Amino acid sequence: MAYTIEIDELTKSFGDLRVLTGLDLAVEEGSVFALLGPNGAGKTTTVRILSTLAKADSGDVLVAGCDVARDPDGVRRALSLTGQYAAVDEVLTARENLRLMARLRHLPRPTRRRRVDELIERFGLGEAADRRVGTYSGGMKRRLDLAMSLVSEPTVVVLDEPTTGLDPRSRRDVWDAVSELARSGATVLLTTQYLEEADVLADRIAVIDHGRVVAEGSADELKARFGTETVELFFEDGSSVRAASDGSAEGVRRLLDEVEGVERIALHRPSLDDVFLSLTERV
Repeated sequence: MAYTIEIDELTKSFGDLRVLTGLDLAVEEGSVFALLGPNGAGKTTTVRILSTLAKADSGDVLVAGCDVARDPDGVRRALSLTGQYAAVDEVLTARENLRLMARLRHLPRPTRRRRVDELIERFGLGEAADRRVGTYSGGMKRRLDLAMSLVSEPTVVVLDEPTTGLDPRSRRDVWDAVSELARSGATVLLTTQYLEEADVLADRIAVIDHGRVVAEGSADELKARFGTETVELFFEDGSSVRAASDGSAEGVRRLLDEVEGVERIALHRPSLDDVFLSLTERV
């Protein structure tokens, strides 16, 4: 199995505050990998070290085969970072923003127009490509921001809470754009506090707390391991109550044998919210 990002025993402190306490992570090539964790868990510090914006105290970090400490220029060539807020020039049009980025990335002149046109089409910006970005919605600005991150066709795209502050419709637009990033062949590392976002987008998820990984797996694996299924019982008098269940028909039958007056039942499967609360409350 090929890994594009490899982190081993990563530590980082700010004064007496230990932020990363031995973080281990391996992100498979061509996948979408989500980092979940409460505020202060170490997500943004991890991203800053990965993208060469901060130095680790100890540990090894490889990005596309390049050592972050020994070959930061190689890491920067391979990686594109998109922060929490869209880094676009609102005075320029989308096309002008993309052309500017293509020049900054030293794309050959004959390549620039083709690449800009490809990205405008891929991210659904065609009708607005020649409008000032200041007239765009939040979701459109984010789509343009993500398009700009792909100008140089990076191996790794790091998205640090890319939908912060967006309304639900704009958030969905960004989800579509992230899916497009993955289809392009890039490895995507996503940090988020929106659990539904990780559930929808990520192939694998790591929950971090107190600077280390406390659980890792697919969304379904994490729900199965750390979530609890419940059965909601609805009674003839209109009341209802929930009880833990193993989800099996036999388990539900035993429960019904113990309770009278049940009119109907509903089985509730665990969500990532349940997993998140279970893991971060007990650590």
